Amino acid sequence: MEKDLEKYYLAFHGAIDGIVFIDCSSGLIKDCNPAFEKLVGRPLEELKKTNIWQLRPVAERSLAKKMFEEMASGGARELAELNIERPDGTIVPIELRVKRISQNDDTFLVSIARDISEKKLIREALIESEKTYRAIFETAGVAMAIDDENTFIKLANSRFAKLTGFEIEELEGKKSWRQFVAPKNRAEIYGSSHERKANPEKIAPMCYEFELIDRYKNKRAILLDCTSIPGRKMTVASLLDITDFKASEEEARKARNIAETYRISEKVKAELLSVVSHELRTPLTSIKGLTDSLLRKDVNWDDNTKKDFLESIRSETGKLSRLIDDLLDTTKLERNLLKLKRRKGTILQVIEAIKIDMECLTEKHQVIYDLQDGQSPLFIDKMRIGQVILNIVGNSVKYSPPSSKIKI
Repeated sequence: MEKDLEKYYLAFHGAIDGIVFIDCSSGLIKDCNPAFEKLVGRPLEELKKTNIWQLRPVAERSLAKKMFEEMASGGARELAELNIERPDGTIVPIELRVKRISQNDDTFLVSIARDISEKKLIREALIESEKTYRAIFETAGVAMAIDDENTFIKLANSRFAKLTGFEIEELEGKKSWRQFVAPKNRAEIYGSSHERKANPEKIAPMCYEFELIDRYKNKRAILLDCTSIPGRKMTVASLLDITDFKASEEEARKARNIAETYRISEKVKAELLSVVSHELRTPLTSIKGLTDSLLRKDVNWDDNTKKDFLESIRSETGKLSRLIDDLLDTTKLERNLLKLKRRKGTILQVIEAIKIDMECLTEKHQVIYDLQDGQSPLFIDKMRIGQVILNIVGNSVKYSPPSSKIKI
């Protein structure tokens, strides 16, 4: 028995936390260990003359007395945080556990008190640090969110809420970021997220583009930058809305294409003008030469020669007419004014309509017609089809030697 008492005595006096016995009827301190004396800054002799609530700061004593009376009659208090005041005025925050016990005819409150000054400083520092980081997180110039290992959003700032169309309270702990990712991007982003959380040391921060779909099914182009939180299966993601930039980029691309088309068009136009100038000059020169010859007064041309001259003039005039028609058609095409006048007709009808022009073009060549299906009904612009045939035949004449066969 004495050995057991000795053990309890050693435990009482050697305890790190302060232990104090308080008389339930008077509130006076009956006994305490050295740790409690050190905690409150008073010796046991002085404490035995002190009511427990007198250890509290003056402003808190009335409430402390009421609290003591409740505990003296009601039993235990698991845990409470309160302040005590040392004789030098130092305020010490403590954590207090209280239990009501009875021995013989006496009733005591046994209290265990622990100095939590350092703990409180650490907690306050953590709270302040959290406020600072939350302020940085909230005032960042981009949308930000932190997810957990199941892809649910743990934290989101107001920009992220605005981007997705939800309130922060609707997002945190309730929504997975996967629902905001377009199906075409979902597998890639989820795969990268899973790898990053499984091997945070090996996977570098990722940056890529994806399509975000908000609450109202609106689509936005997003530049995503994300990285893992060390020691946690969580990811910090920042999202930059680049929809307007992409639209501007697309407009710039279209403008470049238009500029390139215009440049090519101008080049073709210049080349066409050069070719047309040459092509126009040739028949004009022939017509002028033949006309001047016919008008010569010092030469008496016979009828056959005059006829040949006139046939040549007619041929060159036909060429000139076709060139002018081509120029007019080119202008209409540029202005999108060229309209097709489709009617029922046949290829034979087209050939018949251009027969005279064809003869002028092919007077030095042999034309072979193979038009077995020439009577088949078609819905065509006969004049334009005729122009196409004349152009093709004209090229055949131009690039083949005289007397060559041209098959139509």
